[in-house]
Amino acid sequence: MTNETENRLSTTIENVEDKAQEMIGEITSMTTEDRVKATVKNIEGKTQEMLGEITGNPEYRAEGQVKQDEARVEHIVENAKDEAKETID
Repeated sequence: MTNETENRLSTTIENVEDKAQEMIGEITSMTTEDRVKATVKNIEGKTQEMLGEITGNPEYRAEGQVKQDEARVEHIVENAKDEAKETID
């Protein structure tokens, strides 16, 4: 391999490493924001479910339970992102 080829390969590898680190940073910041959103959704769901129980409205209860289930799924996704990040690091 020539020096020019080695230099180009080295530069390409550095660029890929830089881009990977940038993407990991984006995933990390998104993860925190998405976790907060999921937690808020869970609280909304619990509140809505309780309102349904208090008022005797089964639709409110069901909608609240759905929001809580969605929040659980979102947390599972965020956990998977964290595990992927740890594997990459």
